[in-house]
This record gives sequence, structure tokens and C-alpha cells, in this order.
Amino acid sequence: MEKRFSVQGKVQGVFFRKSFVHWLEKLGLKGGATNDPHDGNKVHCTILDIDDDRLSQLFQTLSSGKFNNMGAQVESAALHDHGIPWQDHHAVTSEEPSKLPLGIKLKI
Repeated sequence: MEKRFSVQGKVQGVFFRKSFVHWLEKLGLKGGATNDPHDGNKVHCTILDIDDDRLSQLFQTLSSGKFNNMGAQVESAALHDHGIPWQDHHAVTSEEPSKLPLGIKLKI
């Protein structure tokens, strides 16, 4: 089952989507992320096959401070009944582990 949610904060223009996908891959999860075209402080996300307890833990981690060394920072996350299917996101996990652009590091 897909869990669809959005995150708000400093999440566009700071490699949040690429960092989020890389983080999911490190955790052995599949999912994706897409910038909201109308709100420069929002990204829509989807994670596959995750239970509510683990999702709650991930929300806490996402909101715990700077997400990467480019300044990505999540202020809030909210679940949605609707959203973008994971395979339709602009940034998605793959079978091959992704690499972050040179110089970008996760801070979580």
C-alpha cells in the first residue's frame, strides 16, 4: 500500500527530492517525490509498503533538522488520501542505488 504525504519547509531548490529518494534507498524502501508546482515550500511524496509506525518514525526524522548539507529542512509533514502514484513522481527510487550530486550529503 502506498502512503502519500506532503512535506512543507525549505524543500525546493535544495536537492530535497534527490536526497529523499537516496535516503529511501538506503533504508531499503521504494518511493518518490515531486515539487508542488504552486507552492515553492511543498513537496509531494509517496512511500511503498510502509506501516504507520515506521512512517511516523520517518516523519520525526524528516522534521528533526536540516535534511542535507544544501539546507533542505522539513517543517511539517501531512498524510493525504490522494496524491501522486510513486512511479509518476519526478524523482523515484530504482533498482540501482542512486548517487547524490557531488558535494551533497545527507545530514540525518
